[in-house]
Amino acid sequence: MQLLFLLNKKMNSNKKLEPVKKNGCLSGEVFVPPDKSIAQRAAILSSIAEGESLIKNFPNSGDPQTTLRVIQQLGVKIEDKSWTQEGNLNLVIKGNGTHGLTEPTDVLNCGNSGTCLRFMLGVLASNPNIKYTVMSGDQSLRKRPMKRVVAPLKELGANILGRNDNRLAPLTVVGKELNGGFIENKIASAQLKSALLLAGLNAKNSLTIEEPAISRNHTEIMLASYGANIQRISDLSVQVLPSSLMGCEVVIPGDISCAAFIITAALLVPNSRVKIRNVGLNPTRTGFLEILQRMGGKLIIKQKNADSTKEIIGDIEASFSEMKGIEIAGSIIPNIIDELPILSLAAAQATGTTIIKGASELRVKESDRLKAMFDLLSKLGVRVIEEEDGLIIEGRGGKPFEPNGDIFYANHDHRIAMTSRIGSLISTKGIELDGSEWADVSFPGFYDTIENLIH
Repeated sequence: MQLLFLLNKKMNSNKKLEPVKKNGCLSGEVFVPPDKSIAQRAAILSSIAEGESLIKNFPNSGDPQTTLRVIQQLGVKIEDKSWTQEGNLNLVIKGNGTHGLTEPTDVLNCGNSGTCLRFMLGVLASNPNIKYTVMSGDQSLRKRPMKRVVAPLKELGANILGRNDNRLAPLTVVGKELNGGFIENKIASAQLKSALLLAGLNAKNSLTIEEPAISRNHTEIMLASYGANIQRISDLSVQVLPSSLMGCEVVIPGDISCAAFIITAALLVPNSRVKIRNVGLNPTRTGFLEILQRMGGKLIIKQKNADSTKEIIGDIEASFSEMKGIEIAGSIIPNIIDELPILSLAAAQATGTTIIKGASELRVKESDRLKAMFDLLSKLGVRVIEEEDGLIIEGRGGKPFEPNGDIFYANHDHRIAMTSRIGSLISTKGIELDGSEWADVSFPGFYDTIENLIH
C-alpha cells in the first residue's frame, strides 16, 4: 500500500495567520478528521488478529499512516478498498495472528507517534517469535519519556533496553513470553495501560492493571470487539486474559480532539455558530466539553447511539458565548490532557482568572505544552504565570488579543500550531507562525476548514 501522507515533507514553513475581518464570524457544518487514537488501535489490533478486518473512515494523517507503515514492516498486508467523500480510506488489513508478525529488516520508525511506539512495545516485547527489534522516531519522539512503559513491561519479564537507563528511544526489544500478575500504574495514561493490555494478550496468565484515575478506554472497547477476554474489575482496574483476536469491522468516528479547536473558535468569535457532525463522544474524552460549559460555553450535544459497549458518536453545535474563568484541576485532568492548550486559549478570552493545576504531563507531550502555551499567550498580550504543573491565566474579558511582532514557533507540535490559528482569529492583527504544517499530523486541511467557516 502506498502511504498517502508525506512523512518526510518539509516542515517548519512560515504562515501568516490572519484575524477574522471586522464583523465576521464562523458558521456552517463540518466533519473533522477521523479519530487517530482509535484508528491506530484498529490498525494494531487488526495486525495481530486472525483473518481480515475492514476499517472504515481511516484517516490520511501523519500518526495513523506511520502506524500502517510500521505494521507493514512486520509483514502485515494492507489493501485500499475505497475513498470516502471526505478523503479518508476504507482499508482491509489481513491479520497475521497473535504470533504471526515477522522480524523487521530495519529500524521501526514511529515518526512523531508516541501511541505507535508505546503500543508496539507491548506487542513486540510479548512475542517470542520476534527476537530482535529496534524502535525509534523523530527528534521530538526521541525526547519523550519511555521508562513509564518500559519499567512495568520489564516487571512482567520483558527484555527491553533504551538510552538513558531505558528512558528514551531508540529502544531495543527482544520478544519473549511474559508473565501476568498485577501492575499498579503511577500515572493515569491510556498509552501505558494499552501497552500492558496488548502484552497481556500473550502472557502466561491473567494481567490486572490499576490506575490512579480513569484514562481513555478506547483499547478496552476495541479489544472486546476483537474477541479478547477482557473485563472491568472496578472503575480504576481492568483485567485481560491470554486471548486470540478475530478480525472484525471498525468504523472510525470523527476526532473529538480535532473538533475541540473548531468548537472553541465558535465560542470565542462573536456571532459564530458551527455544527460538527459524526464526532466521537466517548465519556473518557468529553471532559473538555464539561469544562467549556462550566466556563459558560453554549453547546448542544446530540448523541446518535446509546450502546455503551461501543464508541458513542453524535453531533455538537457551538455558539458564541461570554466565557468566565474557573479552576481546572483534579481527576478530570487526564481526560482533557490533549485539549488543555485550546482550553488555555479559551481562558485567555474569559472574564476573570483561570487556574490550571495538576497538568505536569503536558511537559512531556510533543513539546513542553505548558511552556509553549505560556509563550503563545504572552505573545498574544495575555497576563499569564507558568507554574510547575499548570498555568494561571488572567482573562481579557472578550477583548481581542494584541500580538507582538515576533515570530511564534509551533515547536513541532500539531496542537500548538492549531491553537495559534484559533488565537489569531480573535486578534487585532495576524500572527507569523513557524511550523504551521505540523497541524497535518492530526488535522490535514485544518487551515482550509477554518477559512471555509469564515463569513
